[in-house]
Amino acid sequence: MSTADAETSTRRPDTGPPARIRTFVLLWCSQWLVVFAAALTVLVFRLDIFAEFDSLAALIFAFLILFAPFAFLSPLAGALVDRYGHRRVLLASSIGYLINLGALVVVLLLDVPLLWPLIAVLAIDAILKAPQLAALESAVPLLVPRQHLIRANAPRMLLTVTGVVLGPLVVALALTVVAPVGVILLECAAVVVAILVVLTLDIPVVPKDADAAARRSIGAEVLSTWSHLRSRPGLLPVLGFLAGVSCVIAILEGAGPENVFSFAGEGGTVIVFASGWVGMLITSIIMIVTGRPRRLARGLLSAGLVFAVALLVAAARPNVAVMAVAAFIALGSTAVFIACVQTVLHSKVASQHLGRAMGFKNLMVAGPHMIGSTIVVTVGAGLVTVVGRDEVRSPGVSALVGDAPGRSWALVMMGGAVFVAVVVALVSRSVHLRRVDDLPDVTPGAQLDPASAGPSASVDLPAAAGPPASVDLPAAAPTPARR
Repeated sequence: MSTADAETSTRRPDTGPPARIRTFVLLWCSQWLVVFAAALTVLVFRLDIFAEFDSLAALIFAFLILFAPFAFLSPLAGALVDRYGHRRVLLASSIGYLINLGALVVVLLLDVPLLWPLIAVLAIDAILKAPQLAALESAVPLLVPRQHLIRANAPRMLLTVTGVVLGPLVVALALTVVAPVGVILLECAAVVVAILVVLTLDIPVVPKDADAAARRSIGAEVLSTWSHLRSRPGLLPVLGFLAGVSCVIAILEGAGPENVFSFAGEGGTVIVFASGWVGMLITSIIMIVTGRPRRLARGLLSAGLVFAVALLVAAARPNVAVMAVAAFIALGSTAVFIACVQTVLHSKVASQHLGRAMGFKNLMVAGPHMIGSTIVVTVGAGLVTVVGRDEVRSPGVSALVGDAPGRSWALVMMGGAVFVAVVVALVSRSVHLRRVDDLPDVTPGAQLDPASAGPSASVDLPAAAGPPASVDLPAAAPTPARR
């Protein structure tokens, strides 16, 4: 029997594309468990850094250690994914989550003061989230055919937003049955399930760069990916567009609840943001079923413009019904926007650079998100005394956003809407962005190394959709609201 015959005889019967898609679904669900568990931790103890710290310096320090690690470590984490592989990094990050939660259980059992240990646990979670998301997001095109990438990326926003929306309900129900330490133990169990799932999965291994042996530092690898992104016309404008929208999403997360709560109370706030989550869910389902939008550049620009208009309408008048409809449309459009960004990167970035590219993408989400949160805390709070807390002092402002409590927050939202509209106008002038769909695909699944991918990943690979990935081509993602 020849070597080829021997290899054929050892192949599993489910090694084709359906098996890889099943692997993607299992991988996505397992990592959703980890993300959801991490989101529940802060909800269990109701940590509000704005209420806990009176000192501005302490507040800034807590804010930085809670949110900055994910932003600034993401490119480096992506380099680790490209160097060591998706499966190893996912296992390492999940085991890190488990150890971190275990340490929190020990703190609770010892009954020591909780505030700073909890902040340390959440900061470590932020560090672990960087390699986890870089590995998960860059593994998608290894498992999903090019024509189904938009479907696979459709629920991306739900990965993190579901914890914010459903988390309080899950925590409230769990705390009626068990103590907080019991909820943390349930989170540990969820992470253990995720680890066991990843251990059973065959995730294809991407061959290293031809010059990988010559590179010794992670920083050099990160810089090489930046050069690769620059060599692919249209990718940097896409990332810039993402940064602008991410900043305004942070503004919406902070100013939106304050705006609605001021004139409609807790009930109105729940209605508006539940409507937004439903809009995101329905939009994601539509994309999964239809596989649209097919033209990614058009989808990006259209979703950005719809988001700006919906946000402008929501800020214009203190009306719960209008704001609920606007939230449905605005958050639904963000699902389209993020799915298009993900698909552009998955199909246009060479497989050897995907981990680092997704790391850069996460930096473009988290960095501007911190800027937007800072704008809400400073500008939004400062406008309260200028505009008026319970009524609007200026007739001009009243004509713009109506007369009701909390209209200073509406002004902040309206400013965000105008900013997104300006960004859409600017990036739409980029010829490279408008033609990003015409950039040759470099489908990662076509560049796998069969010998290193394992039995199930070594067969039935699709034909290459573009030039080899190792050849340089010629130029052609809630801030706590103050109550």
